[in-house]
Amino acid sequence: MHRNGAHPPDPKPTDVPPVDNSVSGYAEAVPGGDWRRVVWTAGALQAVVVIGFSFVFPFLSLFVQELGITEPRRAAFWGGLALGIPGLLMFLSSPVWGAIADRYGRKKVVVYTSVAAGAVLIVSGLVTNVYQLVALRALGGLVAGSMIANMGLVAAASPRSRVRYSMGVFQGMSYIGLTVGPMIGGFTAEAIGFRGNFFAAGGTLVGSALLYQRLVPEPALAPGGRSLQPANLLREITGLAQVGGMVPLLLLLFLNQLAANLMTPVLPVHISALSGGENASLAGLAFSLLNLLGAAGAYSAAMTTQRLGLPKLMLIACLFIAVAYVGIALAGHVAIVLGLVALVGLASGIIITTNTALVAEVVPRDRQGTAYGLVQSASSLGFGAGPLMGGGVATAVGLRGVFFLDALSYVALSAIAFRLAGITRQRGAPPPEEGGTAKGKAPLHLPRGQRR
Repeated sequence: MHRNGAHPPDPKPTDVPPVDNSVSGYAEAVPGGDWRRVVWTAGALQAVVVIGFSFVFPFLSLFVQELGITEPRRAAFWGGLALGIPGLLMFLSSPVWGAIADRYGRKKVVVYTSVAAGAVLIVSGLVTNVYQLVALRALGGLVAGSMIANMGLVAAASPRSRVRYSMGVFQGMSYIGLTVGPMIGGFTAEAIGFRGNFFAAGGTLVGSALLYQRLVPEPALAPGGRSLQPANLLREITGLAQVGGMVPLLLLLFLNQLAANLMTPVLPVHISALSGGENASLAGLAFSLLNLLGAAGAYSAAMTTQRLGLPKLMLIACLFIAVAYVGIALAGHVAIVLGLVALVGLASGIIITTNTALVAEVVPRDRQGTAYGLVQSASSLGFGAGPLMGGGVATAVGLRGVFFLDALSYVALSAIAFRLAGITRQRGAPPPEEGGTAKGKAPLHLPRGQRR
C-alpha cells in the first residue's frame, strides 16, 4: 500500500517503482546512522553462516560411503549429487526468497531461513540411507535464502555512493567463510565424526540467526506491500530482469561461476599429475588459496572502484584471469600452478564484488532483494553446471584443455564487461550520497523508457 493509502495498479513487466536515492533506509533505525556497523556485523555473521554450510564439504562423499555406498564410483556419483542438488534448487527458489524479503523484511528472511537451514543440517546427521541425505540436501537448497536477503539488507543500509565498499566487505567475509569452513569441518569430522559435524554445522547456523536477530536492526522503512501471488511474483521477477544492465550482469555472473567451476574436478588431478602422485594436501592448499585471495580481491575492489569504475575494473580482472589460466595450462611445476591459482582467486573476488555492486546501482532499493535473488539463481546455475562440464571437457580433450577453455571463457566475459562499460558511460555515474543524480546525467538504474 502506498503511503497515501491507495492501492497502485499492478505494474507492467518493465515497470519498476521509483528509486529511493536517500542516504540509507536505516537512517532512523541505527543510532547515529551508523551504516558501517550494520555492514560489518551483517558481513561477519554471513561468514559464520558460510562456515556452517561448508562444514560438510570435505567429507560428504565419505559420509555417503558410511551410509552403505561403498563402491568408489557410486560413492562419487551420490556424493556429487548431494553436493550439487542444493544449487539446482537454489536456482529455482532464490528469486522467491528475494521477493519475500522485499515484502516482509530482509532481516526476517535472514533469521528464519538460517534457522530452517540449520534444522535441515541437524536432521541430516540422523539419516540412515543416501536417499534421505539427498532429499534433505534438496530441502536445504530450497530454504537457503539468508545470503540473498542479507546482501539486499547490506546494499539498502549503505549510502548509494558507498555500496561498492559495502559489497567488498560482504563478499570478502563470504570468501573468508569459504576458506575457513572446510578446514574446520575436516578437523571436527575427525574429532566428533561425520554425524557430529552435521550437528555442529546446524548449531552454527542457528546460533548465527540468534546473533543476527539481536545485533542487526530491522529497516526503518517498510518494504513494498503488493501481494505475493504467483502472477505478481513472476511479473516482478521478469520486470527486474528487463531493467537496463541486468541481463549482461546476470549473464556475466553465470558465466563467471561456470568458468570458475570448470576446473573444480580437474585441478586436483592436474596437481597430482604434476607432483607425481596423489597429493590431497596440495589440492586443498590450492582451493584455500583460491578463496583466501578471493577475499583479498573483494576488499581491494572496494578500495579501487572509485578511481577506476566498476565495469573497467571488471574488464581488467577478466583479461587477467584469462592470462592466468593459460599459464596454468602450460605450467610444468606445482608451485607455478599454486601461484597462478592464487592470482585467479584475487581477480575472481574483484569480479564478483564489482558485479554485485553494479546490481545495487541498477535496481531500486526496495526491489534489491528480488534482484539479488536473480543474482543467486545465475550464480547457482553456474556453480552446478561448471563441474559437470569440466569433467566432460577433461574426458574429451584432456586436463589442460579445460584450462584453455577457461581462458577463452574469460575473454568472452571481458567482452560483456566492455559492454557494461558502454552502458555505464551512456547513463552516467551513480547518484551522489545525499540523493539525486549527477548534474545532466540520467540515473543508471532506470530503463531508457522510464528516465525523467
